[in-house]
Amino acid sequence: MMRPTEDVALFEDPEAMARATPLQLARVLTVLVRAERYAEGALAGALESGLVLRLLRRAEVLAGAVDESEAAN
Repeated sequence: MMRPTEDVALFEDPEAMARATPLQLARVLTVLVRAERYAEGALAGALESGLVLRLLRRAEVLAGAVDESEAAN
């Protein structure tokens, strides 16, 4: 489970998101989807703030790392 400071950092600090693990990305997405369920517009806010874009960029980097390791095998 993520610690509160890690949780906040992923949402507020672009550098923390740039170091996020796949599990942390999944947790952020879960929080965003649940937030939207209870507070309409939460996902739109995440899009406007750039959070979703940072998350997608990190996922792209991680996917590239997997592709490279598979190519090496």
